[in-house]
Amino acid sequence: MILEKLNTARLHNLESGQFLTRFFTDFESTGLQANTDIEFEAIYTDLQNQLPTYLAALAQISAKEESEQLLSLDAIRDRKIGALRMAWKVFQNTDNPAKMAAYEKLTVIMNAYKSLASENYEAETLGINNLLATLQLPENFAAVQLLNMEEHLTALQNANALFEAKFSARSSNSISTETYDTKMLRKNIFATYNELCNYVWAMAKRRNTIPFFGTVLTSINNGRAYFANIIATRKGIAQNKATKEKPTDEQ
Repeated sequence: MILEKLNTARLHNLESGQFLTRFFTDFESTGLQANTDIEFEAIYTDLQNQLPTYLAALAQISAKEESEQLLSLDAIRDRKIGALRMAWKVFQNTDNPAKMAAYEKLTVIMNAYKSLASENYEAETLGINNLLATLQLPENFAAVQLLNMEEHLTALQNANALFEAKFSARSSNSISTETYDTKMLRKNIFATYNELCNYVWAMAKRRNTIPFFGTVLTSINNGRAYFANIIATRKGIAQNKATKEKPTDEQ
């Protein structure tokens, strides 16, 4: 009877929530009842009661991270809008008649979308898509090409696509106004989890004639082994990367 080794401190925040959720899923899949053992049930119930608050804290972290990522991606596309406008604006005083005609042709379009960067996320996305579609119309694209704006058009299109992809995949969880001490919640819930694991392990060794503890230990070990492998793989990738990047004295 062994308890699979797992350094829970190395679990990322999202992983820690998945790990604890899996514990309950694995236990329920055994068909066993927590009240089979009074001590086990007490610790199990304590862990179960802590989980919703911990998951809510993790959801809040995830939502904040997503908001920060969206803010960053939006700032990138705002800069691309600015670059596109500068590429167009530079020809406002050109002496080349053809380029002046192209500049004037695009002026109506560019001015119609001059406030894009100040719009809300949805409105800005729609506006950028409309601007790109309009500039890519055959009757306008010749002017875009003449003013060498294609590169900036593509850059804006790519930046907007990245933002759209992230915005569409964002979590549906709203950021709660309640503030969580995630570090303390994690410390407490894993202290309870470790207490439960050690109790099951001890009872499985001392009372190995009772199937309950052996079965629970097996379900616990399944989850621990799975996440230990994730950590090991991640560590291995990091070590390989560090080895490749390490300078050598070879000429």
